[in-house]
Amino acid sequence: MPEENFFITLGCIGLGQETLGAVLPLLPAFLFLLLAAFCFGKKLGTAAHMALVQNFTRINWKAMLTERVQKH
Repeated sequence: MPEENFFITLGCIGLGQETLGAVLPLLPAFLFLLLAAFCFGKKLGTAAHMALVQNFTRINWKAMLTERVQKH
């Protein structure tokens, strides 16, 4: 449980730093966004990862790409 709280806290700090980095020119916003995504991802665990993978593989990518190519 303390490990989960650590990742939530670090993710919130990273998200706050990213928000400041989007406004202030000297802070790198993207790196803090990656840190927040990593920390929140560690908190979610494998159940959320499996749900995302299942939804991603259910999409018919070939049909979407074929339709997009035919429009152009």
